[in-house]
Amino acid sequence: MARLLALGLAFAACACTKQAASQAASTKTAAKPAAAPKPAPAPETKRIRRAQVAGSWYPGDGKRLAADLDRIFADTKPPKLDGKVMALISPHAGYRFSGKAAATGYALVRGQDVRRVIVLAVPHRFPLRGASIPDVTHFETPLGLIPLDAAAVARLRRSALVGAVERAEDEEHSLEIQLPLLQRVLPSFTLVPMLVGDMREADYAELASVLAEIVDEQTLVVASSDFTHRGDNYGYEVPAGKGSVQERLARVDDASVERILKLDRRGLLAHAEKTGTTICGLRPIGLLLELLGKISGVRGQVTSRYTSGDVTGDWSSTVSYIDIAFTGKWPRASRLEAARAGGEKMFPLSQEERTTLLKLARTSLEMSVRKGSFDAEVKKAVPIVPSLSRKAGAFVTLKCKMGGDSRCQARGDDLRGCIGTIEPVDSVYDTVARRAASAALEDSRFPHTVGVAELPFVTIEISVLTPPVPVKGPEEIVIGKHGIILGVGWNSATFLPQVAPEQGWDRETTLRHLARKAGLPADAWKKAEYKVYEAIVFGEDEHR
Repeated sequence: MARLLALGLAFAACACTKQAASQAASTKTAAKPAAAPKPAPAPETKRIRRAQVAGSWYPGDGKRLAADLDRIFADTKPPKLDGKVMALISPHAGYRFSGKAAATGYALVRGQDVRRVIVLAVPHRFPLRGASIPDVTHFETPLGLIPLDAAAVARLRRSALVGAVERAEDEEHSLEIQLPLLQRVLPSFTLVPMLVGDMREADYAELASVLAEIVDEQTLVVASSDFTHRGDNYGYEVPAGKGSVQERLARVDDASVERILKLDRRGLLAHAEKTGTTICGLRPIGLLLELLGKISGVRGQVTSRYTSGDVTGDWSSTVSYIDIAFTGKWPRASRLEAARAGGEKMFPLSQEERTTLLKLARTSLEMSVRKGSFDAEVKKAVPIVPSLSRKAGAFVTLKCKMGGDSRCQARGDDLRGCIGTIEPVDSVYDTVARRAASAALEDSRFPHTVGVAELPFVTIEISVLTPPVPVKGPEEIVIGKHGIILGVGWNSATFLPQVAPEQGWDRETTLRHLARKAGLPADAWKKAEYKVYEAIVFGEDEHR
């Protein structure tokens, strides 16, 4: 029977035995003993999307930015709403123009228990098909770093509609402009950043279905969009008719708002096609409406509305800024949260799939050891099956049959190599193929790489991981079930789930050792942040 265990930190060599438990596992390969203490480097797992428009669309200095936003919030007069704000449509121009409208909506969120924010934004400069979430762990603003919700992102990336298109992020402001506003009203939150590009009719339902697995009562969803862009600067003018350009513009925007408040996605898209109204975030709004349409009792209300002409007095070209808040209740617990109960539920693997992965790992191990590096020809030898194209992290552990042959150069126990990738960046197929080679050739805890003569005496174990999820504190960690990631600032470390039971440690003892492993005082565990995850673990010995 496959064992359900939990495993530790992002691209890391694993501590799989008693001896390995004392070794670092927060770097790409197993850490070598340091000659002398050194300042802890930034973890390799922290990949940051740097601020692109700070200093142009909004102040680049953190203190000035905070002061400017606080002034904007002080000048807003948000309406009274019945119920909790579950979603917003928020404008994304420079704060001089749309800041007051956006702040009116966000002021309504202040004080709410929001732990996760999903921002649906628009790629202005890149013709994106479907959606994109950048391959990063944090977004940066002058106010600090915002961590991504790894589990939610991993679930979204399992959809064929969601990719990671780096070029779509270049100088893009529509998502970034929302973040400092969020940072001023929420004490802390994780982020799900999604650029939404060209969408076909069926795509809305598919993506909304996946988003429905993620949202819960502690989630805020934001669709980032300005409304009608008109005038020579934008190559669009509102249809001719009675009244001034301002009155005609108001009628076009009125019709858009009417359909939005009715949660009428199809009606909104049809109106945009008929009038040509240039709502830049039409597709993010459409996706939000599709998602909200699945929830009963949702009510929308305009909280702020004006145009750039109202700000500057120049009506030759204008942009409409309309902030809309939706009240209601997301489900109390998301389907994603339910999946935290076990890796088998989140990433089920049939016996046939496990057998295929073990065959893949064995073939990759033997071909790569003979070549001296990862041999991509393994993909021809063991073709991928569609079900294994799903993205997941995985560890591959090599064990040496003790007493089998002295050429199996283990360190006095049965571990011969263990390296894995925690983040669900690649398919489980690609991850297992590459990590089998890495465990044999890149685990620096061993003086020699695995040799050809050792191959008959090495057995393989695979751990397919669920994405790491944050927990509120150490009291939620279950020893023997959870792999643990401890982090304090730039310092972090991990223990695999079997380390504590092998050592006979209770939870506090485990965390004290883990803090020391991260280069911190033993009692630093009390102020640390934690993530946990689980794994489906199976090996050749179980499949013979």
